[in-house]
Amino acid sequence: MAKILNILLILKVSTTLLYIESANTAEPLRIPLHASHISLDPTAVQDLSALWVSRQVNCQLVRSQGSTLVFEAAETVHFETPLKIKIKLKDTNRFHDGSRVTAQDVAATFNHLKTSRTILRNIFLWIRAIEVIGTNELVLTLSKPIPQFLKVLSAPNYALFKKSFLERNCSA
Repeated sequence: MAKILNILLILKVSTTLLYIESANTAEPLRIPLHASHISLDPTAVQDLSALWVSRQVNCQLVRSQGSTLVFEAAETVHFETPLKIKIKLKDTNRFHDGSRVTAQDVAATFNHLKTSRTILRNIFLWIRAIEVIGTNELVLTLSKPIPQFLKVLSAPNYALFKKSFLERNCSA
């Protein structure tokens, strides 16, 4: 009986697919999920399946691997003062169309999430200003010293998006 239930569960999982149009082919990307309805809207509630898909498709500045912070889009993160964080981006991170992840994209993403997100936006109250100082460098100015800032930012809810995508698809 347990084997039959496991087979039925596997069939249910394999029939729930997410279709994402691939930039390189006309074929959709088919991803089996354990949920029948998910939202990839970065401003809305994202369940485990949505976060899993986002992890496969999007990058972040930093990510958590257990208790360790791993730089993903960020090459270096330097606290110049307790309130100023200078971030240099890696040259190797690319969006699906092959374009580089830039400081403008990071600033646009954070500004969009700050104004549009309905949940998990408290971290953006900590950021007083975002200054882009080059193609791959920016400075975040915090409103007060937040020792756990990078740890919170490493949660899977802060994926980076291309500035032009946000302007084209997320304008009010």
